[in-house]
Amino acid sequence: AVAAPPAVHQAGAQHSAAQLPTSAPGQQQVQQHPQQPAPAQAPLPQHAPPQPTKPRTADRVITVFLLVIGAFGALNTAFELYRFPQAQQKTAEMLGLSDYTPPSWLGPVGIVCAIVVLAIYAVSLILSVRRLRANKLTFFVPLIAGVVAFLLFFVLAIAAVASSPELLQASQDPDAISKLLESMRSTTSN
Repeated sequence: AVAAPPAVHQAGAQHSAAQLPTSAPGQQQVQQHPQQPAPAQAPLPQHAPPQPTKPRTADRVITVFLLVIGAFGALNTAFELYRFPQAQQKTAEMLGLSDYTPPSWLGPVGIVCAIVVLAIYAVSLILSVRRLRANKLTFFVPLIAGVVAFLLFFVLAIAAVASSPELLQASQDPDAISKLLESMRSTTSN
């Protein structure tokens, strides 16, 4: 008699085991399976155990310092944006323009920009705390937030001056600039 190849014999054994009647509940059924070779598996890649990361002490100190400075900067910038029309009126008076009126849009836009600056700081604070807890490099988050807030303030100041031709013309006069600087010196010395 010719023996069947081992693969056919194994498949037949599995087929016959599947046809065995099931046992009643509570009885154990013992099935005899012929020895099957273990399936060939590729060796699993060996990963080194994760090494604990070192705390980034310098990054933490710099980040906390930048966040504290940023808090003062955000509050100061928001306050200046809130009262931007009054500051522009005072600047115009220092330049010798007594009848100057700031643009009507400057007040509401200044308030919105003040809120945006505070929101930028809040988002940078939240992101910084999350990154510090995850032990990731973080110092750049408050730096970026500070740059964005500064650019917002700068763009608003340029737009306010550009929308007031008389203020722009007065700021180009060297005598008016010297008056402005002199009045700034006198207010800071008092």
